[in-house]
Amino acid sequence: MYQNVRKVATLLDEYHKTGKIELKRVPAWGLRMPNTYYTESINAFCRENEQTGALAHSTISVAHSAIRNFLFELEDMGYVDFDRVTLPVVSECMSHTAKRYAGGLGAMLFAIRSFLRFLHRNGTTQIDLSIAMPEMVAKRRVVRQGFGTGETEKMLCSANINSSIGKRDYAIMLTAIQTGLRAVDIVNLKRQDIDWRNYEIRIIQSKTGHPLNLPLESETGNAIADYLLNGRPKCDIPFIFLCDNRPYRPLKNRSASAMISRYMQRTGIDKSDIPRRGFHSFRRSFGAGLLESEIPLDMLSELLGHTHMDSAKPYLAANELGLKSCAIGLTPTQKAGEGW
Repeated sequence: MYQNVRKVATLLDEYHKTGKIELKRVPAWGLRMPNTYYTESINAFCRENEQTGALAHSTISVAHSAIRNFLFELEDMGYVDFDRVTLPVVSECMSHTAKRYAGGLGAMLFAIRSFLRFLHRNGTTQIDLSIAMPEMVAKRRVVRQGFGTGETEKMLCSANINSSIGKRDYAIMLTAIQTGLRAVDIVNLKRQDIDWRNYEIRIIQSKTGHPLNLPLESETGNAIADYLLNGRPKCDIPFIFLCDNRPYRPLKNRSASAMISRYMQRTGIDKSDIPRRGFHSFRRSFGAGLLESEIPLDMLSELLGHTHMDSAKPYLAANELGLKSCAIGLTPTQKAGEGW
C-alpha cells in the first residue's frame, strides 16, 4: 500500500511541475545526487556510450552507479569540479571508493577509468586522470549455487497459470530453466526471435553483442504460446513479455528479478541460507545440469553464450560430484623400517 501511495504522489508531483507524466521507475526515497556540474558530466558520459553503442545499456547503468559513488568521494573531499583534481587526489579518492565494494571491484575500476578518459578526451581535464587508476584487481571468486530441482518445481507450481500474470511468469521461469538465458535476454525477447518451425530461439545477446541460437523445448514453447494467445495484452509492442497494467510496456530486468524474489518468498526458499540467489540462479542450475550430464566444457560455453572459456569456471567449481571424482585417493605407503 505504501509503495502504491508513493507512486501516485510522485506522478501527481511530476504532473504539477511539468504538465505531463512520463513512465519511469520511481526514484529511491532520499537518494543522494551529485552536484549539478557532476551530474551533467555523468549524463554526457552515458549519452555518448548510448549513442555509440560502446557499452551495453545494462553496463551503462552499473557504470553510472560506480561513477556516482566516486564523485561523492570527490565532493566529500571538497572538490566541486575537476579543475583542481590531480592524480594523487584520484588515487586517494579511489582508496575510499573501494571500501564501498565487497566485490565487483573490477567493474567499478572499469567504469571510473572509462569516465576519466572521457573527461580528458572531451577537454574537461588537462591530463588523463585515468592513469592514477590501478591497472588490475584481484578477482573475487564466489561459488554461487543455483536452484535445486525441487525448488524450481515449487516456483513453477506456485504460478497461477489461469491468470495472465501467472501465464507470463510461468513462461519466463520455464524459459530461464530450460535455456539458461540471462534475465535481460528473456525480457528482451521478441516474436521474431522464436523460430517456431525449427524449434529455436535466436537472439543477439545484450551482454556480449554476439548471436546465440538455442533449442526451444516443447514445454517452453507451449508456455510462451499460451501466454501470447491467452494472456498477453493485445498491443503492437514487439516484445513478448509485457507489464500487465496499462499503459502496456516491456518488462525490465528489475521487474524480472523482483518477480523471482516474490516466488522465492511465496514458496519458502530462504535467501539467507544461500545468499545472492535470484534470477541468475536459473542460469547456474542450467549450467550445473549440463556438467552433470557430462556435456563437454566447450559445448557448455557455447550453450551459455560465453565469449571466453574462463567464464565456465564458476560452473566447474559448483559441480560437487565432478570435483569429488577428481579427488586423489589415499595410497598406502611404507616407511623405512616400518610396516604399511
